[in-house]
Amino acid sequence: MEVAKREVGDRMRFAGNVPPIEVMKDGSIDDVIEVCKDCLRKCGDNPKGYILNTGCQLPIGTPKRNVEAFIYAARKYGRGAQLGKLPKGILED
Repeated sequence: MEVAKREVGDRMRFAGNVPPIEVMKDGSIDDVIEVCKDCLRKCGDNPKGYILNTGCQLPIGTPKRNVEAFIYAARKYGRGAQLGKLPKGILED
């Protein structure tokens, strides 16, 4: 994502990159939160924007607690998002 941001970030909005199986289905709550924070740190300041999302749809059996952790991380660390700037939630972490 960092390479793509450098190469085409001024022309494209990015989304995703939270692994649906390794993190969302099989990871812990802490794994989900840390990966969400990492994605926001790496792409949250993309000039055309960034949408925190999974890399694909969620597999059957994804724990509800991990979906709730994803929503928690998006709200807390994505707070104050603006195009081309890291979200306030990440900066204050």
